[in-house]
This record gives sequence, structure tokens and C-alpha cells, in this order.
Amino acid sequence: MSDVTVILNFFNKPVDMLDMQMKALQFQSVVPKYVWGCFLGCKDDELLNAFLKWKDKFPHLDYISSSYNFKYIGRYQLALTAPTPYIIVLDDDRFPNEDFIKRTREVLVKKDCIVGQYGWILDDIKMDINGLFLFPNWMVNKKQKGISFNYNKVNLYSNNIKQEWSNMVIPAPENYIETNMIYEDTKDDDLKNDTLLHVDYLCGGMSFRKSTLSKLFNSEISTTDTGEDIIFCLKAKKEGIPVFCLAPEYKELLFADDRDISSTSSLVILQKRTKIIREILE
Repeated sequence: MSDVTVILNFFNKPVDMLDMQMKALQFQSVVPKYVWGCFLGCKDDELLNAFLKWKDKFPHLDYISSSYNFKYIGRYQLALTAPTPYIIVLDDDRFPNEDFIKRTREVLVKKDCIVGQYGWILDDIKMDINGLFLFPNWMVNKKQKGISFNYNKVNLYSNNIKQEWSNMVIPAPENYIETNMIYEDTKDDDLKNDTLLHVDYLCGGMSFRKSTLSKLFNSEISTTDTGEDIIFCLKAKKEGIPVFCLAPEYKELLFADDRDISSTSSLVILQKRTKIIREILE
């Protein structure tokens, strides 16, 4: 059993997605020592009851439940109490394949960093969902290990926002890729030449050392409505802790499937996230 705590956050996804995620954790090549579930502001106990049915599969399965919605920041507050040196926080639409914990932990042992498999490199206007969105090669049917990307440029404050969505995937500006795709040298870290790409922030989940988590709470947080991923990553980078996208083999993959059920895709939320980005980077 590993020295990893996995923290899950359940809110509005169906029970079968919870079961998919728990089954994926059950069959990890390196199983987590602790599995914690957050049920904050759920409409009823259906998801919690489904989670508790996995108690016989995970000897250290625990939960926190509240009618109050602590938003996304609640799971990171809970992580401060984790009894292990390594923590993985996953959204409820991310499903780890068998070597995900194993490979993520190997990176964290060697490097004090925040690592994930989906992330953003901001462009000069510093708006959420602008710049390069990075993801594993498998999403565009490439079989080789590596990272692919889309370039987006959307003015979230435009008076014609419907037209702006047509810019979700457009050609990147000249030399933008070469300037902004910065890879970490891993040869001296015995990480099997893993592709670690520097990014501004991650989404969908992230892994980190517990000691790094203090960077999230060492100064005032302007909002708890959204953007905990942005706040954590950008604050950590200011403290000299890098944020990486890891390019996985397929068996190491963190698979994504939100079934078009999202709590963070509204224009108001994207604008709030943009405000957070600009406040931290100013």
C-alpha cells in the first residue's frame, strides 16, 4: 500500500460515474493508502451511499459530508489533514488507468512540483481558456507518448460572445508554440525521460506533495466560488514550485469524460476565473 492519499469530489455526476472512478482506483498497480470523498452541497445522499458501498474494497475509505457547499476549495482544505506525503486530487469526471498513481508518485518523489495531465499555458491577455490547452496524445488518436495542444483566443468580455466561441480552436500566433512550450530536463532524475511540460495551471485534477499545499493558503484567497486550481498553481509558481503536464503512455492515462455535465463552463464562471488569474499575476 502506497504513501498516497486520493481525495475525490462528488457533486452532480451520476452514480455510475462514481462507481467507474472507484473501480479504476481499486485496480491501480499502486493502490492509494487512503481514499477520501468530499460530498459538499450535494442535493441528497445518493452519491454518498454509493461511495460507502466501496468500504470493503478500501480499508481506509472515509468521507466528509455537509449541506453547505464549500465549493472546490473544500477538498484542498481537507487535504491539509492528509496523513501521507503525497496527495492526488481528482475531479469526478477523471478516471485513472492502472499505472496513474504509480507514475504520478514517481514524479513527485523526484521533484517538488504540481503535476497533472491536462493544463493551460496562458497567452498575453491572461484570460481563462485562452492560450494553449494541453492534453495527452491519445485524445487526437496519436499512439506515441507525448502531449498535444489546441490554441484558443476568446474575448470573454466581448459584446458578441457567441461569435467569440468560433475562436476556440485557431492557429497559434507565429513563434508562439516555440516560445511557450518549455520542457523540463528529467534525465538526471531517473524519470525514464518523461515528458514534463511547464504550464501555468492544471485542470481536472492534480498531484502534489502535502508540503506544497501550504502555498495555496499562505495568503488571502479572493474567492471560493471557483478557480482553486488556478490559485494553487499560480501561487506555487510564484514560490518557485513548477507546474507540469505529464505526457502519459496509455496505461498511465487519466481518462476524461464529463458527459457534458459541467459546473465551470458558464460565462460568469470563466470571467471570475479570469479575474483570479489577473489578480495573481499583476
